[in-house]
Amino acid sequence: MSETVVECINVHRQFSGTENVPVLNGIEFTVRSGDAVAIEGASGSGKSTLLHILAGLDQPSEGSLYLFGQALTEMKSADLLRLRNELVGMIYQFHHLLPEFSIAENVAMPLLIRGVSKAKAIAVAHRFITRVGLIDRASHRPSQLSGGECQRAAIARALVIEPRLVLADEPTGNLDSANAQIVSDLLLELCEDTSASVIVATHDGIISAKMNKTFTLREGKLTLTT
Repeated sequence: MSETVVECINVHRQFSGTENVPVLNGIEFTVRSGDAVAIEGASGSGKSTLLHILAGLDQPSEGSLYLFGQALTEMKSADLLRLRNELVGMIYQFHHLLPEFSIAENVAMPLLIRGVSKAKAIAVAHRFITRVGLIDRASHRPSQLSGGECQRAAIARALVIEPRLVLADEPTGNLDSANAQIVSDLLLELCEDTSASVIVATHDGIISAKMNKTFTLREGKLTLTT
């Protein structure tokens, strides 16, 4: 039986201001190992908010959230950071590579943060840089790469820890259609090779069509569409 990776139970999120603004309204959502999931929705529908909650970067206003059977809302910050560093890979619409470091150093960064020696971290990073077709750019800085190349490097960085869950927030949003195809294929191929589950928030039908489940987020509710 496949492992439950993510379980949301009646998750709500609202933001306080002059009035409370509900963004997520009773999310019920389960992801199991091997699932490839797309979450579609209009801009401002709460897709990014949901991913941030799943990663433990934000807290629900109400409800329960379990990641690999652990209640995130009950975890101490240090334990949450450790879990995220060991089990969760994050990819964003903008690559967020550190401009002062080489591509190899950027990809190795999660391992360096974990305390892996630089020599070992760079060696592992080179394996993943090779997988995304950038080994000849390993010593380059991000400013020397194209947008598509930087996003491929961001995928390598997310997967260098060999996570069990990959969360991707509009990973092809800044790319042309050709690079979007390359990046989406590469992301799914590498996730399949490493047995990672993947959840992608996207407007991109190219990505959604490749997933085995698609949900739509509308008016704070998540509905399975395919």
